[in-house]
Amino acid sequence: MIKVAILDDYQNVSQEFLNLKKLSGKYEFTIFSHHFSNEEETIEQLKDFEA
Repeated sequence: MIKVAILDDYQNVSQEFLNLKKLSGKYEFTIFSHHFSNEEETIEQLKDFEA
């Protein structure tokens, strides 16, 4: 399964544009609705994602 990070979804609208149920068999989505405070936090939070 491909792990996908959706970044900066401050308004929580990404789910309106994606059919997560249809894609869930091949992809695992994680939605980040907050800004990372620095480069180190960004690296730590995203290290396990492929896309």
